[in-house]
Amino acid sequence: MNTFSKSKMNTIMITLIILSGFAEANASTTSNLVQNGDFSIAGGAGWTATGRYQGIQNGEWYNGAGISDGIDTLSQTLSTIAGNTYTLSYILRTEVTQNFSFVTNWGGATINTETSTNSPDATTYTFANLLATSNSTVLSFSGWNNPKANHLSYVNVTQQVAAVPVPAAVWLFGTGLLGLTGFARKDKAA
Repeated sequence: MNTFSKSKMNTIMITLIILSGFAEANASTTSNLVQNGDFSIAGGAGWTATGRYQGIQNGEWYNGAGISDGIDTLSQTLSTIAGNTYTLSYILRTEVTQNFSFVTNWGGATINTETSTNSPDATTYTFANLLATSNSTVLSFSGWNNPKANHLSYVNVTQQVAAVPVPAAVWLFGTGLLGLTGFARKDKAA
């Protein structure tokens, strides 16, 4: 006698397919760790800015302002987890193609330096697999621009979350269900 109905078997198979899809999903990310990454909060809340020629205006941090006699810096200490990896992205617009400097630091190490560009238009930069070595990591930007200004916007840092592997038991369970399906069909045919 067939103890599994066709609808029950279909429900079990669909559930297994959905679960295996979730388990095999690629690495995902979490929410933005940067406070005020879009510079929408007045006064640059969450950020520490130093230098003579910098400020926040129209949802951007600008620096340089036509002067190359000093370095302007913007930084924020992020809550990270030692040993985990993160992805940083931001948009940079320079107004000029040369005579500027824009440096990006993660945890005290330089991860990018821009000194020239093919276009002064806004460019999105993304850096993956940034390792946190402690439970707090300083993200900083510094630079100058002569005769115009650098413009930074939409700073985003997310934790990379590794995919969870499917245990072998799930695959064995799925194979067993397929076998039961075969027996159920055989019993029904008889």
